[in-house]
Amino acid sequence: MAKLTVAEYHQLAEIGVLRPDDRLELLEGWLVPKVTNNPLHASAVQHLTHLFTIALVGTRWAVRCQLPIALARSEPEPDIAVVAAGLPAERHPYPAELAAVIEVAYSSITIDRRTKARIYAAEGIEPYVIVNLAEMQLEIFTDPRPGGVAHYAQHAVLTDGTVDLAGQTFEVSDLLG
Repeated sequence: MAKLTVAEYHQLAEIGVLRPDDRLELLEGWLVPKVTNNPLHASAVQHLTHLFTIALVGTRWAVRCQLPIALARSEPEPDIAVVAAGLPAERHPYPAELAAVIEVAYSSITIDRRTKARIYAAEGIEPYVIVNLAEMQLEIFTDPRPGGVAHYAQHAVLTDGTVDLAGQTFEVSDLLG
């Protein structure tokens, strides 16, 4: 099977080959099954959605939960994306319209640290945050390096303290739930 472009991926959805209930996302041209949400993951996503929604009221940012973002070769569906408020309804947010991308990880930690970090770094997205439930730590990736093998030059691991995201300060313990 050949890699898909984002346009081909959309075409497959439009003609019904891919259905809305298919648990797939396009990562670097490949259709990748999304990890099944266990109760801990689902609870953490719900908690973070609530936390960010309240924190961002009245700011220029809004929260998208498990919805696509528009990238050049991928269309991931991060658990939380902090996006510019008032975006056109006809399209998904572009990298320049993101204040943060957050993945909640338990069993998906490898794909989140490697594949998704590479994808987000290639697009210059920062910060990229992993809420690592398996190790109860926050992993924050900054200083994306898009050229060659895309990566982040900075990777901080926090178990306490505070972190600034989208112009708001959050307690690490609150983000870990």
